[in-house]
Amino acid sequence: MAILNLQTPGVYIDEERSRTAKSAQDYKHLVQLVQGDSLPNECNRVWNNPSNYAQVASYNGLNKFRDLNPNVQLVFPPIL
Repeated sequence: MAILNLQTPGVYIDEERSRTAKSAQDYKHLVQLVQGDSLPNECNRVWNNPSNYAQVASYNGLNKFRDLNPNVQLVFPPIL
């Protein structure tokens, strides 16, 4: 089934393809930390890219991203 793309008037997109085309980067993730977790490792697990750890630290208001407390829940925001 085709649906109208509201961002580009007159252009239709395949609804099924648009659902499956969404990647993990398009969604907000909640991550519960455990002992030994690091932001680069968690970014690699969520997005397959460890280089976004500074964005996650900033988004969560972390001053020291190297000293993470276990049992803390962090929000991994959608990345562009």
